[in-house]
Amino acid sequence: MSADQTSVTVGKTGISVSRVALGTAPLGSLYTSIPEAQGVATIQAAWEAGVRFFDTAPYYGAGQAERYLGAALRGSHATMWSSPPRLGASCSPTA
Repeated sequence: MSADQTSVTVGKTGISVSRVALGTAPLGSLYTSIPEAQGVATIQAAWEAGVRFFDTAPYYGAGQAERYLGAALRGSHATMWSSPPRLGASCSPTA
């Protein structure tokens, strides 16, 4: 069964997400360096498996995980996935 076949609505928002989420902290090179191609491929594989909820934050690799998400989900996926907000979080790019 794919993740999108078992979705839930978030509170009273009307937003539906998959029960399975992909946490992206490791894609921000939390434990080891993750090249962009590998990070994007990981996200795309999760998407193909039905994941529609991606947990990310600007602190994950100083925005690296968010950049990988943007690259992987750019285009037709843009309105079909969710990520939780991180209030008060920000980072400045180093490059």
